[in-house]
Amino acid sequence: MKESGLDELRGRAFWVVIGCMACQMGLGLGYVPSQVADGMLADLDWDRTLFAEVFAPQLFAQALASPLAGWMVVRFGIRPVLVGSGLLVCSAFAGLALLGAAAPMMLLAALMGVGLAGVGDVTVGAAVARWVEHARGRALGFVYGGANLGGGLFGILAGAIMVQWNWRVAIAGVAVLALALMLPAALFAVREPHVGEVDIDAGPGNDASETAALGLRQALATRSFWILTWALFAVFFSFVAMTRHLKLLLIDAGLSEADARYFFGNAVLIGVVTKAASGFIADRLHPRRAMIANHALFTASFAVLLALPAAGALALFFVLYAFSANARDVVFPVLVANAFGTRMLAPIYGAICVTLLPGGIGGPIVAGWAFDTTGNYDLALWIFIAVNASALLLLPFVRDETAALARA
Repeated sequence: MKESGLDELRGRAFWVVIGCMACQMGLGLGYVPSQVADGMLADLDWDRTLFAEVFAPQLFAQALASPLAGWMVVRFGIRPVLVGSGLLVCSAFAGLALLGAAAPMMLLAALMGVGLAGVGDVTVGAAVARWVEHARGRALGFVYGGANLGGGLFGILAGAIMVQWNWRVAIAGVAVLALALMLPAALFAVREPHVGEVDIDAGPGNDASETAALGLRQALATRSFWILTWALFAVFFSFVAMTRHLKLLLIDAGLSEADARYFFGNAVLIGVVTKAASGFIADRLHPRRAMIANHALFTASFAVLLALPAAGALALFFVLYAFSANARDVVFPVLVANAFGTRMLAPIYGAICVTLLPGGIGGPIVAGWAFDTTGNYDLALWIFIAVNASALLLLPFVRDETAALARA
């Protein structure tokens, strides 16, 4: 008999969720360069476009490695992927502190991206989906909050260390802390369920002889796959740009460096709460409706940002953006699982995450170019609004492809 609700989140499943959350904290390292951006720019004499370009290989590698991470989860299991990826991402990130030239830093950023793909949403999302069914939204909300917990804590800590010493000490310090949190969790808390240990409907394709390639080919032939791919591109295009440029944008809007640093850190850290809240919402609303509502808030947040420095605009942006940007991490994989089932979630979600390549690389560069060309970020914000609005119009056409396949 299947369990329901929070009854699923006990015993071994509880520890798997805790371990996945700790591993997700490693994604928070991706926020740290933004928190030490002003120190890096001053020390290395870079402009903002070069700053975006140096970290572009991270997203390039992360996007290309996402399908690989999904395949490796199916082929080797979740624990080996998390352990190896955690070691790689922390080692590569610590190495940035030793360098000053753009080219070798780009190489380390690429290695970091490979590691982030392995500890990211694809791997831990697949782990949670195999242990939890009825409380999946709540479990994912807690797990994905780890990225914000890590990003907020690591970012604020890095900024404080930079003030006392420099950006190099800040990067090295948070890399060591991240590894100390992630490695024990991956080694001792996370594993896949044994046969018969859980009772979860994985959707179509439960036959163990079905291969990952077949499942992915089925998804590629559906309209939902390509709509979700475009929607995730739109999110990455604007979200990664904000991750790289928000602190600088806030300083341009009149905030002090300290206020901008803490605003950015708190915007990341608040995701721990918003992801947990969105998990409850995702368990109660149809996943498509939850995604549409969330994407509408995300799009609106950029329109509010255009109103800076008007009174109240910063607070309203904080509410809309902090909730929607973080809730997307929860409602999106729930929608993917609803559309395609859970057994092949890792390779399918990994394939969709390839959009991190054009979106995550293009967005920060477009934002840097817009500022360097016009002296502000308004043009970039209008572009973000247009791209996300187009995705919002398509999301109502996402459907349960498992049901469509059964009817065919």
